[in-house]
Amino acid sequence: VSSAPLVGKARVVVHEALPGEDSEDMSKKLAAMPCTVAVIGMRGDKAKLLVACSGDVKLDCRRALKGIMAVMGGGGGGKPDYAQGGGGDPERLTDALGKAVEIIAQEIDR
Repeated sequence: VSSAPLVGKARVVVHEALPGEDSEDMSKKLAAMPCTVAVIGMRGDKAKLLVACSGDVKLDCRRALKGIMAVMGGGGGGKPDYAQGGGGDPERLTDALGKAVEIIAQEIDR
């Protein structure tokens, strides 16, 4: 987390989950840390993406998810502090995760 890029005062942790990692648990633990945004992607037949943030970060995770998912297609939804999406081209997951910090920067503090 300490090496994750800062967007404003928030650390943005972007990670592609490895086989066997519990991405949901990981995103919730990261979001429990102060000033943290978690963007976790999972590869499979269809890509899956989770966006979560701590309560002290002004971010609508649904809007951030929509922007990130636009890179690979698919959709999703959720709550302002936790959103999940899926579908789209799993081969574009790396591209989507690569744009995540930029998209979070556009959406944070809106």
